[in-house]
Amino acid sequence: MRNKLAFILIILSSLGLNSLGSGNNLESPRALNWKFVVMTGDNSIKAFDNARRDIRDIFVDYGVKPQNIRELSSSRKEQRLGARPSTVKNLRKTLVELDIGQDDGCVIYLTSHGTKQGFYVRRDRFLTPKALSAILDETCGDRPTVVIVSACFSGIFAEPVMRRSNRIILTAASKDRPSFGCGTKDQYNYFDGCFIKNLPRSFTWTEMAANSLKCVQRKERLLKALPSNPQAFFGSDVAELSLLNSFSPYKPVEKKENIIVAGDLHEPELPSEEEDIHELVQVKSKKDEKPDEQEESGDDNMENQYWDDGSGS
Repeated sequence: MRNKLAFILIILSSLGLNSLGSGNNLESPRALNWKFVVMTGDNSIKAFDNARRDIRDIFVDYGVKPQNIRELSSSRKEQRLGARPSTVKNLRKTLVELDIGQDDGCVIYLTSHGTKQGFYVRRDRFLTPKALSAILDETCGDRPTVVIVSACFSGIFAEPVMRRSNRIILTAASKDRPSFGCGTKDQYNYFDGCFIKNLPRSFTWTEMAANSLKCVQRKERLLKALPSNPQAFFGSDVAELSLLNSFSPYKPVEKKENIIVAGDLHEPELPSEEEDIHELVQVKSKKDEKPDEQEESGDDNMENQYWDDGSGS
């Protein structure tokens, strides 16, 4: 049997067919070595760091090597446990140190409050889309790059200044809408919770975006809130990119127009009656709860523009 297999391989090699799909002159599929940075911009509520830790653990389960993961937090407690202080400078420095190479992919997950100017970073006020795009150009370059921004008004990060053919961008809201779930009793904000819930249920990033959108819409329906309209952008080089499993192949696709998916283009699936009742009870009970005292206070001088009435982010 081994002799027969060896003979077949020799024949295929002589014909130039030693890898499937090589006849179309496209690059052969290869596994991506993912490099991952997750940063919380504020510690005024525990939900941001809850999401940071749990998303990190899911990424490890998906095969991302622990040595390829970097965490940044605004919480002194989390910094004592190993996270770097959250600053724009440290975000850039961390990506530089990860040394993104030709066989690597970048994932950047940001969760905090947000403004119409940018992503709130307690020590820097905010990170703008232009600044983030420049950091990614420098550090991730043309490698497959996934950017997730969970914050109010985060749709500004899906605007043209951030778009590249090698980037996927997911945001918790459109550029003119708040997002929700930032109460003191919330384990996660709505978008982070839906991301964590649907990551294991999705195969591609496009599925992930659609599934998370449906989840957010269901929660907002129960709250009777103004829809946050999560946004997504898919560059032409990565439109069919699979999720974080490091053993999944990356294969460049033929050039086509960039794919843009907006929040209002997906019709949500109606949840089951049991799911509706369960989530409605959770939402109502949270409204009646009194906030806990904060272990560490946020910036006392922060202006109200950096978040809405407390339910949004």
